[in-house]
Amino acid sequence: MPYTLEHKKGKGYKIHLKDDPQHVFSKKYQPKSRAIAQMQAIEISKRRRRISNSVSGGGIGDIFRKVKNTVNSIISVPTTLANKLMPEKTQYTNATEGMLRNYGNFEIISLTVEKEPVDSKVMYLANTLSAFELQAIMQKTGIDRFYHLSMVAEILTSTNQTIKLRIEKNENITIDFYKRRPNTQSINIDLKQKKITIRDLLEKTRLSIGNDHYFKYRWDSWNCADFILQVLQANGLLVPADRDFIWQNADIIKKNMSSASANRMHLLTKLGSYVSHLKGGEIKFI
Repeated sequence: MPYTLEHKKGKGYKIHLKDDPQHVFSKKYQPKSRAIAQMQAIEISKRRRRISNSVSGGGIGDIFRKVKNTVNSIISVPTTLANKLMPEKTQYTNATEGMLRNYGNFEIISLTVEKEPVDSKVMYLANTLSAFELQAIMQKTGIDRFYHLSMVAEILTSTNQTIKLRIEKNENITIDFYKRRPNTQSINIDLKQKKITIRDLLEKTRLSIGNDHYFKYRWDSWNCADFILQVLQANGLLVPADRDFIWQNADIIKKNMSSASANRMHLLTKLGSYVSHLKGGEIKFI
């Protein structure tokens, strides 16, 4: 790796060339996440210059292959560093912990599952990170679109007030006040006359599948749809018709995608999770 992170306790990190401590890329110390982002930007800039110098005289196929190879090579530095500096958390963010403290112990009086088409900007980013593999695989396998899924729990508070909360898994598990989103479809979940709170709902799921599966995000497996299926199954609320509405076979994408592209897409959510834990809030991803 051509870079070294110089750490000073209480101040943060500086990046310099591995063999040249005097060649620093930032005069000020900065957080790990910003240092990683700076390193990635440096690598991207270097790769772009190489593309610019090498694509002249080739056909569009040659250009595409060079772009794809360049994108694949960009991942090596940030992925290696991210695994060391950004360990995935197996705990709630401060924001979610706060919502659980305030509302987690009230009884759920109704539960629905909503799904909405993944935002076009998010799909564009995912397609770019996959070096255009995602779009080609979707066309090949006949997948028209992907959906983001969430649960809406209506609770009754001690003051007889009803509140709707959205529970979902983005890069972390989040709980927010409910606002209807455009182009959503929904189904009602039969609670089977069970008295259950949000805390019960989530804790039974965590104990059923383990901390790693519960807290960590994988776009191809431990994603928003898998999370809801696991919640309903752990609480004895899953029926076949509901499963058909929720399930998305993202695994077929992974089977047809190169490991480099899959790793890039995973790095996006890993970085989002790390930053949101630092901030105590959430950054929304699929």
